Amino acid sequence: MAERDAAPFRNVINHGLTVDEHGRKMSKSLGNSPDAIEVVERMGADVLRLVYASLDYTAEIALGETIYSAVSESYRKIRNTCRYMLGNLYDFEPTRDTIAIEQMLELDRFILARLERLKATVLRAFENYDFQAAFQAILHFVVVDLSSLYIDVARDRLYCSGAKSIERRSAQTALHILLDTVVRMLAPLIPFTADEVYLRIPDRNAESVHLLPFSEAKPELADAALEARWERLLQLREQTLKLLEQMRQSGTIGAPLEARIEIGAQDDGWADMFRANSRLLKELFIVSEVNILADSEVGALLAKADGAREFASDGQYARISTAPPAILVGRRAGGRKCQRCWCYYEDAGHPDLCERCRAVVQA
Repeated sequence: MAERDAAPFRNVINHGLTVDEHGRKMSKSLGNSPDAIEVVERMGADVLRLVYASLDYTAEIALGETIYSAVSESYRKIRNTCRYMLGNLYDFEPTRDTIAIEQMLELDRFILARLERLKATVLRAFENYDFQAAFQAILHFVVVDLSSLYIDVARDRLYCSGAKSIERRSAQTALHILLDTVVRMLAPLIPFTADEVYLRIPDRNAESVHLLPFSEAKPELADAALEARWERLLQLREQTLKLLEQMRQSGTIGAPLEARIEIGAQDDGWADMFRANSRLLKELFIVSEVNILADSEVGALLAKADGAREFASDGQYARISTAPPAILVGRRAGGRKCQRCWCYYEDAGHPDLCERCRAVVQA
């Protein structure tokens, strides 16, 4: 007021009553009112701020160790995901290494299409003072779309593809866009952490993330058709992961890369998609090999299943899926384990390295 002769706000929002975990009003006499300074010293200011952002302030706000622990875990997941993305941008120079959108790999374009949806959702939530919705949307994207899907699948390219290959640079381009966009969304919620992350992003263009607006919409990244296609692929991945877990529990494999997946379908449309994307499916399932079943093999497996949704025999595990309509067969991968990428291979070109890793190492 003294400096600008105007209030430093345009709107004031009143929140509900703050109560403890048992629904009792907080008061000094009851001794159920925690000291904010003590909580900050124990968990950090950003975590306490995120606690309030995670609650519906229009109703009673219940505070206690349960919500503190839950939000602390969410904060840890967000921070660790940002650290991972930063760690994989250590040799990425945006002006030199950025890959054009039309040249990026399909998975990278898909996650950026998902990012465009997130931007619109979060901006709308902030404009409506719905901080809980903004936080939940960001958290879901970071944990489900980024950590459990994109990073899990792209890790092989980031670690094992050639340092300057289009496969690795495409993933790094996506990570750079993702991190720059997400950290701006996080800035109002966890300002200290957001700035700490932003100051380490390659080729940043401001002294602080708090001097930047939200990332503008990029219509060229939105792709509804690509998202619809990937929704089908993710359904298939979900069924495959269930099959791999069955193999792991039986002791047939210890990790997905020890498996070989065979896949087929009676539906010609799905069968054609499998044949056209066998390499992509290998990456998506994170297994050593994906083979496409012939129509006769599909028919034989369905006859063997005799109406059952899954069966196992002689080290072979089969799963009959209706959504999507697919027949999945899992076996332990043959050959030797590559000491660089951990995939199994059967050619005799090198005792320790698969064909891809030989080419990368030689280059």
